[in-house]
Amino acid sequence: MLEVYGGLWFFWLVITFFWRKTKLRVQAAAIVLILISLTDIFITFGVYSINMFWLAVVALSACWLSNHTWKKRLYIIVYTLTAAMLYTSLHLMKWYQPVVFFIDKTWIIALAVTLLISYGFSSWENKVLVAGLGLSWGEWLTQLTLFRFQQEFLAGSESYKTILMLSLFVLAAAWLLYKLIRMLYRKVSISSAHPPLAEKKFPF
Repeated sequence: MLEVYGGLWFFWLVITFFWRKTKLRVQAAAIVLILISLTDIFITFGVYSINMFWLAVVALSACWLSNHTWKKRLYIIVYTLTAAMLYTSLHLMKWYQPVVFFIDKTWIIALAVTLLISYGFSSWENKVLVAGLGLSWGEWLTQLTLFRFQQEFLAGSESYKTILMLSLFVLAAAWLLYKLIRMLYRKVSISSAHPPLAEKKFPF
């Protein structure tokens, strides 16, 4: 749980103090605060429990997806389903064949899903979108599959939230590494009279 709260507060600090002063920064900071407040809230109906954090991620991702064209939506949905199936498959592999995992399954799933997403998208925004949707759908599929064994349904488990935070951290680290390499390349280009890399527009 500490990883989830720590990750969310870290992203809030980065958004609040390091993003450009735009309307998007205010919206993103507010969304992160809402997610923090919903982390421990559950809706329970008998053996079915839904975490409000999970529900909020699904709703926000769906709204974000609606802003794309139909062609782009289809591409994102295909990759989202692929990420969801990968998430579910690795969870079930841990359930049926625990000896397969030599390290913590949380890191394995987070890295596997992040690599898949990074391969399919160049835009940082789309990577975050597919991570949110893919892991959330994967969590739903995992709980549906395990329900027959444990007689309990929990959408938004601690494992899901930790994996989501790790995936976002990996994506953020990759983006920062790219920015650092581009900055160094620009300095070398200026000194050697070579054209710098094309500037990419980000909200921060």
